Amino acid sequence: LLEATMGMMPQQVGPIVGALGLDQFPAIGTAVFLKPNEISSRTIIRYTGDGKSGLGSLMTFRKSNLAVPAWVPEDAMQVMILNYDFQKAFDGVVSLVKEAGEEPYEQFQEGLDDFQNEFGLSMQDDLLGAFAGPIVMISYAMPSANSTDADADNPMANPLMSGSTNPTLIGLKIRNRKAIEQFLAFFEQMGAEVSEYMGATIFAAPDMGDGPVAEAAITDDYLLFGIGPTALVRPTLQRMGGRETGFAGVEGVRDAVAPLPKEGVGLVVANYGKTIANSLNVLKALASLTDEMAMLAKFPIPSAAVLEKHLGWSAGVLLFEPGVGLIADSNWRFKT
Repeated sequence: LLEATMGMMPQQVGPIVGALGLDQFPAIGTAVFLKPNEISSRTIIRYTGDGKSGLGSLMTFRKSNLAVPAWVPEDAMQVMILNYDFQKAFDGVVSLVKEAGEEPYEQFQEGLDDFQNEFGLSMQDDLLGAFAGPIVMISYAMPSANSTDADADNPMANPLMSGSTNPTLIGLKIRNRKAIEQFLAFFEQMGAEVSEYMGATIFAAPDMGDGPVAEAAITDDYLLFGIGPTALVRPTLQRMGGRETGFAGVEGVRDAVAPLPKEGVGLVVANYGKTIANSLNVLKALASLTDEMAMLAKFPIPSAAVLEKHLGWSAGVLLFEPGVGLIADSNWRFKT
């Protein structure tokens, strides 16, 4: 694969394969099952290593129950949960750097020393050790291209074009609030505004006018980071104090998740009809920017309403079984 995609000679590929342990991933297989209103699949990436060398040393997943937290809102477009041990994975990073040679390893160690001198924290023991459990990433749909806020004479005023990414919120379960606050205090020195809200410490990036709102918040249990056209962190803190079922209670979500394993190392649930519609809305906005982009408008782009009417929810669970490899089960639902 490296020879074909990167034009390398066999003698060049060998050292890379050895250093990354790519020979420990000897095979991949996929099975797809078709039903009247859904497509399901299972993909296996075979792994024969011991988890102590190459890329295998970075596969420090933790198997757990994959329930979506109640604070995830029902209007989310996509939710991803990954249970990963960052502290343990750091050992794998060190191993890979050592394999790269003495000079890169010395530079790496110097960087770690600089980090500890700057923040008074050990990268592995204090900062990465402060993270306790799953990462939760939530994506929301961009504002509609037909929003009344759009300015026909100024396409960049369109809400779709005011930010480069979908509104996104990331939540990380933590076990050491003090270490995280000590690290984020650096951003206060860089101009971040610090405030308290519902028992959380909030670090907000300086107001950028028409730019996105970027905020981080620390509670006793979570580190939250949100970026989007509007504030995402404070509404999430409010939901954490409530009892709504939220995203997990949406009928389409329940149906997509139901046939999949309840435990694993990762979960992705997405309204793929809305995801495709959101991408097409971005294309429509791009079509109004320049004459060169106007050609996009000539294509018969389906409306968001049509896509969301017929395309439903998808879900996938990722498992890691030592001696077997990575196993991904997925389920894609259609509306009839």
